[in-house]
Amino acid sequence: MLDMDKMVVITAAVFCGFMAYGMLQREGKIFCTRSHERDTGRVPVKDRNKSHYPYRTWVKVEGMNCSKCGLKVENALNRLPDTWAAARPGEARVLVRTKQPFQEEPVRQAIEGAGYTVLGWEPIS
Repeated sequence: MLDMDKMVVITAAVFCGFMAYGMLQREGKIFCTRSHERDTGRVPVKDRNKSHYPYRTWVKVEGMNCSKCGLKVENALNRLPDTWAAARPGEARVLVRTKQPFQEEPVRQAIEGAGYTVLGWEPIS
């Protein structure tokens, strides 16, 4: 009977560990498994006046798991003309502000060029 008690405790501990790991990963607190050796800092956005960016869209991004992933996606998008991006790695999405009507293809190409996958779009009214 003692062996069965040990087995229950071990099973419960493993289960709790997996649950905690999943929770921390969703919150962006687990180190990412992606390689970030080429990151060189933040791409500056010259115009940071939000009123100049009337079009806003949430873009769901697969694989953006940590702050360095978020920076990589932001940099890729901030290189696009008239675009200002703010990533939320814990939510696996990025807010894309644009001065012109949102165009899916350049945004998709920039994100995929950075090594991530676009899962969908959600315009903000």
